[in-house]
Amino acid sequence: MNGKEELDALKEVFDSEEQVATDVVVLSYADEEKAEEHLIKKLIDKAKKRANVIAYNSQLKVGSIIEVREEANGYFGEMNIGDVYLQLARNKMGIGTDYTGSINKTFIVKFSIQ
Repeated sequence: MNGKEELDALKEVFDSEEQVATDVVVLSYADEEKAEEHLIKKLIDKAKKRANVIAYNSQLKVGSIIEVREEANGYFGEMNIGDVYLQLARNKMGIGTDYTGSINKTFIVKFSIQ
């Protein structure tokens, strides 16, 4: 959606459906780089916790990180029910048939073991 007018129009379309109630929330970060940095730190911390569980159950110890790699998984074509409602609303508004999906990224964190 581009702008408040399109968001308001989308809300009107959803609200016109009998079984749908909507709230429009727009979230943006004041500093996207800082937010991404924070997220990556959390992901690495989570990877370390999981590595410790695996190591403990394998009678090993986790050492230092030897590699961190990011891979973009790209577009996933599967649509959930929210995507279906969004597409119906877009069609009613005359916006087009641009189907939605998700962009996912995979972080691979490799640790040394002892």
